Amino acid sequence: MLIFMKYIFADEKIKEEIGKRWDGGTDKKVVAKHLHVDDGFSIVAIENGKYVGLISVSWKDLPYSLEGKNLEGFIDIVETHKDYRRRGIGKSLLEKAAVEAKKQGAFQLRAWSSKDKKAAIAMWKALGFGLHPETEHPGGEKIQGYYVIKIL
Repeated sequence: MLIFMKYIFADEKIKEEIGKRWDGGTDKKVVAKHLHVDDGFSIVAIENGKYVGLISVSWKDLPYSLEGKNLEGFIDIVETHKDYRRRGIGKSLLEKAAVEAKKQGAFQLRAWSSKDKKAAIAMWKALGFGLHPETEHPGGEKIQGYYVIKIL
């Protein structure tokens, strides 16, 4: 079966639609909350009119300039619909986000992943991201994981 995947930048209308229609595994309200339009960018993957993947990057200032650049793209969410995983959609979204972040002057891309997400960590490594062990404390709960970083 021939698959035609379209990748587009999200606007407020698409963000609202995803908040109503996303059924990919993560709660649609959580997904929509993490999509950035004005303070970063979001890219969505669409197949036959269905949202099957997304990535959202917010802009963060680095504490000091590196090579004259002080902008970081922080990946708030990268998600592939549960029925479309293992098809390279996440990889394509990450590659497209890296191109866009570099185009907009970012020095690096960074994200955080809990260590139980073994497939995601393998993907980060395969795409050339460095891993730094870290513990997050959301709501006082300790979650072991990694910051993942790629210099652009």
